[in-house]
Amino acid sequence: ETMTTDVDKMLVTEVKGGIGTVFVNRPERANVLSAQMFKKFIETLDAWAVDEKVLVIVIRAAGDRVFIGGADTKEIVRDKRPETEEEKRQLITRDMAMATLMCNLTGRIMSCPQPVIAAINGGAFATGRMVAEACDIRIVADNVTWGVADLMTKGGGKRALGPNFMAAQRTINLVGLPRAMEIMLFAKPIDAKTGVDMGLFSMAVPLKDVTKTAYEVAEGLLARLTPTTLRTVKPIMQTVMNYQTPTTADKAKVTKMVTDGYGTDDFIEITKLWFKGQPPVKLDGKGPVRPVHFVDDQTQAAVDQALKTLGVS
Repeated sequence: ETMTTDVDKMLVTEVKGGIGTVFVNRPERANVLSAQMFKKFIETLDAWAVDEKVLVIVIRAAGDRVFIGGADTKEIVRDKRPETEEEKRQLITRDMAMATLMCNLTGRIMSCPQPVIAAINGGAFATGRMVAEACDIRIVADNVTWGVADLMTKGGGKRALGPNFMAAQRTINLVGLPRAMEIMLFAKPIDAKTGVDMGLFSMAVPLKDVTKTAYEVAEGLLARLTPTTLRTVKPIMQTVMNYQTPTTADKAKVTKMVTDGYGTDDFIEITKLWFKGQPPVKLDGKGPVRPVHFVDDQTQAAVDQALKTLGVS
């Protein structure tokens, strides 16, 4: 089946000597993740979570410019400008489905028992940034600047949605509330050194050494900790973090604020910037789209529904 071979070339996974590697290999498209790639990535992490042979995980990417350029917007926009209300709803539904896959992938990275090391070889946007920040050890090329994509700053683009629950929580946990507020509100670029200083990155090394350093760190972990400990440290740390875990009602409140934003005229207007000059799409003013996807839902059912929306079986 051609689909499968394609996805296996674009997302290469292997386990060797206790280290599981996920290699995002789509440099000609800025390493963006298709729905098929999300599916394989999630399934791989699910399998590794219960595989005693996998003690450390490394996520790396092809090329020297972009780590992961986000989700594949071509699968969201498709090739026709939406005109009817139904087509507009479908576009937003596909966008939310991709966001659901993003949250589930980053959730898997955070919840798997193994330490996950990101070898960050370039910029990262949206999903890519969340993947990087979800990892436990983030090794960044010293020439990387973390910032919003150009599309946000060209042509007066504004940001139309607040951060989803997971993005907000993770950023706060990494850098503390005051810094996280600055990141979310100012959207100013953060260079590698500043990122290390604030805790966004673990270490910065020359670009040519990023991958090598990631594996040196992984080997160091294997040398210092027993297999049992390697699969225990992270779950312990996360359980201790849970003292600040919010209630289900809190999560639902955030999800509602984000999903309501999807249906506003503001959001629809902004999409034309994302999708390179596509004419603005307006809803008919009857209020927010009723979301079928709950972006922060971490269940397998949410993944299945998102894949179905995007036409992936």
